Amino acid sequence: MNERLFLKLLLALFSGLIVAELLVVLLFGFRLELLLFWFILAVAFAGILVVVRLLDQQRSEIDSVSSRRAKMKRSDVMRDRLSEYSVDEEFLCAERSTQGKGDQQEPSSAESVSRRDAEGACGTTLSVLESWSMERESFDEYIRRSMSGAAEGSECADAFSVDLDGAALSKGIVRPPEDFEHSPKSVMASLKRAGMKS
Repeated sequence: MNERLFLKLLLALFSGLIVAELLVVLLFGFRLELLLFWFILAVAFAGILVVVRLLDQQRSEIDSVSSRRAKMKRSDVMRDRLSEYSVDEEFLCAERSTQGKGDQQEPSSAESVSRRDAEGACGTTLSVLESWSMERESFDEYIRRSMSGAAEGSECADAFSVDLDGAALSKGIVRPPEDFEHSPKSVMASLKRAGMKS
């Protein structure tokens, strides 16, 4: 939850508590609960003061460890205690430069940022990506070798082959092998063969 929203809700709660106490006193009068009334009133006012102070307080910027050490080393008391700790001057310079360039425009694209910030690494990656090509001829040759039988060439003898009959496929009269049929006769035959092997 947002901190300012939470503080505003607390402010509304404490204000409502004061209104409720005043309403109870007006309706039922002052009785033995007077001590409790003043206590609740004091707590509500204290809560309101805390919330108002926190709402008005400006949020301080988050400091890095190096910037806090640099601030502490300026005082004489802390300089001796922090003498062993180093301050990253390079980080402080970068921090100052980012504060000064707050109005600078963002780069237009991620590609321009990567080309600017990572010279060399992106260049080699880009050259490798550009060297890849989708050559249709070599892809078609690969598919032809994979789908043809081993008899067509010695280079396909050790490769995976589906052994499709192109002529029968083009006529549409191809009958699947008996092992792949789903008729009850072929299923029973395959079960009998499996039983004989074991």
